[in-house]
Amino acid sequence: MKKSLLFMILLFSLFFCFNSYADDFSIDSDISEVFPEPPRISERKVIFEPDPNDIDGDGISNADEERYGTDPYDPDTENDGFTDLWEITNGTDPNISISTGYLEVIDLETGNKVDLPSEELNDANELPVETDKTEPENIDALPPQPDTDLDLTPPSLDDETENTSNTKQNDLSENTEDAGLNRTSTGADLTPILMLLLLNDVDGDGMDDDWEIRYFGTLAYGAEEDFDTDNLSNLGEYNNHTDPNNSDTDGDGLTDGFEVLNSLNPNDTDTDDDTMGDGLEVTYGFNPLVNDAYGDIDNDDLPNFWEVNSGTNPIVYDRNSDPDSDLYTNYIEYIAETNPISSSSTPVPGQYNKYDKLGRLTSAAGIAAYQVTYEIYYEYDVVGNRVKKTIR
Repeated sequence: MKKSLLFMILLFSLFFCFNSYADDFSIDSDISEVFPEPPRISERKVIFEPDPNDIDGDGISNADEERYGTDPYDPDTENDGFTDLWEITNGTDPNISISTGYLEVIDLETGNKVDLPSEELNDANELPVETDKTEPENIDALPPQPDTDLDLTPPSLDDETENTSNTKQNDLSENTEDAGLNRTSTGADLTPILMLLLLNDVDGDGMDDDWEIRYFGTLAYGAEEDFDTDNLSNLGEYNNHTDPNNSDTDGDGLTDGFEVLNSLNPNDTDTDDDTMGDGLEVTYGFNPLVNDAYGDIDNDDLPNFWEVNSGTNPIVYDRNSDPDSDLYTNYIEYIAETNPISSSSTPVPGQYNKYDKLGRLTSAAGIAAYQVTYEIYYEYDVVGNRVKKTIR
């Protein structure tokens, strides 16, 4: 009997405890109200305490910001996507957007230029050991352009939540007009090309510095000056590859300025290649741009080129003249190809043949006793057949 009573009491106790546990389990919603869920990390305010010695937190002390002329309240002074610390470390100027030059720093105490970041910057911020602070070999190389998907802007120092920052960024991205105003142009950057073109022209006068040093020994002479007074400016001499110290570079008797003005080649004595020099053609009234070597302007049977080059007058009928008094006329000297103005150069009796540029016989003449004994002339048709023979 006692055992049965004890069993019943134990069974009743177990039932009561189980029923109370079940009631507690069923009020899950009530627990959330009494004990609210802890705030998520993204909802907590993140507050940064600025370093009084580095207000903008860009890794450069306030003192060095003043040294470099950068804004101690802005980690990217010129807003080009590269922090001031990155630009100083890599040798570009943090005060000029997309800078390719080298930063010149003034020591405020001494007034002298400082080439490298100061010891204070190194001690306070520990620049990377592998950073090379010497001048890069290619001074024209721009720092790598940031990927458009990459946000290189340093974290803000204001008391803003991460959600607020993300919201501002999303708003800017959705506004395509505003976003366009804040993007760097994706067009071709011609700066490196222009710098290469001007690389060897320090004074910007359009003349290569090496050329100026070679001819003038200095960069002091301007592009519009005319050092050799030939009516061709220094820049004109440079562009025409002539000697700015020589008024007649090719020595044909015509100044460089005259030749350039009249479309002649100031570096060639015979622009039209007719064996008559440009200077002589101009002197006798021929056109130095037209090949008129075989013309006979004075009708004395002496070609222009022969008279110009032999010293006789191409515009005067002087077929029978004998300027060297050797008893051989100019015409006989022409046939024998001797010098009509030198008595030591006289024809030898015999037959003399002449040929055209194609190697065809055009004339034959006999010379004896200071006279021409016979002359034969040959003519050809367009296909090269000999069609006419004239004897006189």
